[in-house]
Amino acid sequence: MFRKETFLKNVFSIFLIFPFFISLDFLITKIHGVRGFSQFFEEDENVGYINKRNFKARFGGPLDEFTNVVTLNKYGVRESSPSPCTNKINGIIIGDSVVAGFEVNDNETYVSIINKKCIKELLFINGGVRAHDTHMSMANIKRLIKEYGLKEEELKIIYILSVNDFYENDDKFRYSSLKSKFGSVYDGDFFKPYRNPFINRLRIFIGDNFYFLTRSILLLEEFKRIRNEKIFANIQDNNLSNQSNDFRCKRAISIVNKYFLEKSKINNIFIGFSPMFLNPQALDESVNYEKCLRRNSLDSKKITVIPFSEEIKSLIPKGKDPSYLTFKRDFHLNLQGHRLASKALEKIIMEQILFD
Repeated sequence: MFRKETFLKNVFSIFLIFPFFISLDFLITKIHGVRGFSQFFEEDENVGYINKRNFKARFGGPLDEFTNVVTLNKYGVRESSPSPCTNKINGIIIGDSVVAGFEVNDNETYVSIINKKCIKELLFINGGVRAHDTHMSMANIKRLIKEYGLKEEELKIIYILSVNDFYENDDKFRYSSLKSKFGSVYDGDFFKPYRNPFINRLRIFIGDNFYFLTRSILLLEEFKRIRNEKIFANIQDNNLSNQSNDFRCKRAISIVNKYFLEKSKINNIFIGFSPMFLNPQALDESVNYEKCLRRNSLDSKKITVIPFSEEIKSLIPKGKDPSYLTFKRDFHLNLQGHRLASKALEKIIMEQILFD
């Protein structure tokens, strides 16, 4: 039976307790030095947004499976341990959050590990930026070449594409939080998706100052997103057809050609697919995506699709669930994942990229 007095008492108790928890949240956020998500990025008119230049801060907090310091140089590039053999930059590894590797320390990303191995005196820039799609990744290559003053014809460029890119490449408003604050590029044009300015500023303020409240909001949004995507998948295409796969692969290849290769002196760009490690089936699907990209790049003289997912799959012990390579809740690569990815990429560089 509903009792008005009990209900009002509970509501009153919540109003008394809530300010205490908010104050405690603010205090813990400042003590731990946790930075708001948006503080790691800045606007760039040619790319939309990039990693923040000359920035160093802690990424992750008490409720995350990681908490480490991220160091970004004056170009907005993730710092790593110096290469033991060369200081001459002659390669770029481009991509999104998996390449950036904010979830591990500066010297633990697979780009950093590759640089430490000094493979035939190759030194790669870590061009990973969270939530970049193919449009933004190609624009970021141009930016890095220009700002570093690199010679296109001498560069080895590797683009590690993620499954998110397939959807974002044709949906300019997907993942609009960062894009609405800083901007994005789509088919070469700069734009900002519209979001209510008041709500945007409020979200940023909460994200910068209240870690636990932010985590709660993100968990709710993630739950809604997963639920909606499951509903959409059941209605439209529970199992993606070869035709829809080919369309997405063809679109990604066409963006690479349009943005970059047709008017550049780059000899070749190597494209790999970032594996999905949720389960063995997801890893198999990653290999299929890579084959799809290869099929649709046969007419592109400057594009070579490398067997990144396939090589990683071959390195995982038979019968072992590949999810051990990612964090349990976050699904980005953990230290084991980055180490395995570096082994796979090292083999590809030695056997394929160096002989291009």
